[in-house]
Amino acid sequence: MEIIRTFHPIGQGGFYTESFDDLPNKPMVVFDCGGTSRQSMKKYIDDFLPSNPKNPKATIEAVFISHLHDDHINGLQHLIDRANVKKIFLPQFNPNQLFEIIFYNAARGAKGSNSNQLVLSFIESNRSNHFLNEVSIIQIAEVTGDNNYQNVTHNIQHGVSSQTIASGTSLILENKWVYISFNPKSKAPYFDGITDQAIKETLQSLYNNNTNLYEQAEALAQFVESCGVEQCKELYKKMFGGIHNGQSMTLFSGLRNPNPNMEICSCPFPPTCHHYLYSHWRDWFAEFAKDNKDCIPTNFLYTGDYEVSDKLKMKELINFYKEMKVWSTIYGVQIPHHGSRKNYADELYNKRCYAIASASSSNRYRHPNIDTLINISDQKCMPFVVTEKPKTKLVQHYKI
Repeated sequence: MEIIRTFHPIGQGGFYTESFDDLPNKPMVVFDCGGTSRQSMKKYIDDFLPSNPKNPKATIEAVFISHLHDDHINGLQHLIDRANVKKIFLPQFNPNQLFEIIFYNAARGAKGSNSNQLVLSFIESNRSNHFLNEVSIIQIAEVTGDNNYQNVTHNIQHGVSSQTIASGTSLILENKWVYISFNPKSKAPYFDGITDQAIKETLQSLYNNNTNLYEQAEALAQFVESCGVEQCKELYKKMFGGIHNGQSMTLFSGLRNPNPNMEICSCPFPPTCHHYLYSHWRDWFAEFAKDNKDCIPTNFLYTGDYEVSDKLKMKELINFYKEMKVWSTIYGVQIPHHGSRKNYADELYNKRCYAIASASSSNRYRHPNIDTLINISDQKCMPFVVTEKPKTKLVQHYKI
């Protein structure tokens, strides 16, 4: 088996692919599909998946979405149109999720016909037990207490028997490669800080009327349509404590056990990205591997915008992947929330070899924060930043 993992240069967002070109149908798995803008993502996907009569649609076995914020999904509809996407895995919908997603997107100016409409399409597809453009929508259930996840195995290529599966479900590709999602318990909106009594009562009524998630989501989408962006920002801040917070699902990708026959076929990061890597990267790998016997070079943890700065959530993340028996094997991690200074924890990077942040080369949030990168380096973990510039694209090539 040969694996090519690519961290794509899409700016402020996340778009990562893993392709298995030596397997039948050349399956691909995607984590998140959003960038600086909808238009830039559309152009990038067109360039990434060229179309011609001799090149049929690429087969994307699965797309995992960390959370349904615009900068993580604004390229998803175009990806569905351009490729043969079989399954989309996303966090299970509930009223907490709906309020957080719809108000966040509206606060970013992405309401109406944009990402919130895609959210409605996902819910409608799940409610009616139909497909979205022949794509199966599968929700990952929240972990609501200690050890209530299940370590069940499905072959990702042979279908999944339910529209909702538990966190901890191992999705296997060709009996070797494993994907394990963790969806933490979502945070309920806080209404008491809203000073406008009419708006407060309206939102409380919408929240409590949760017998039909689609109708609830549709009503919320209509509500934010009637608000301005600044008002949505203020309401989001009142309900969730700030515009930086994201309810996010994580994904482990890799092997459960070391394989003595595995080899790194090429320098994981091409020297065109960072000139010093050609001479130092393999030495860094060798030195790291010598000190960390359990780590497997292929194993990676995608984090989306997971709140690692929350000590309880960080503990839950560690305990979950320890229970799955893969925490100590993780070699590389995605830096959460584009390297925000508000979202950092030493434990994520300690005993890791490298970390990747996706961020625009110039953005108003100043992601990634320089202190975050310094702190990661202090953990003896090498940080890299992928921007919208093509030369920052990072590619790993493994052979098992």
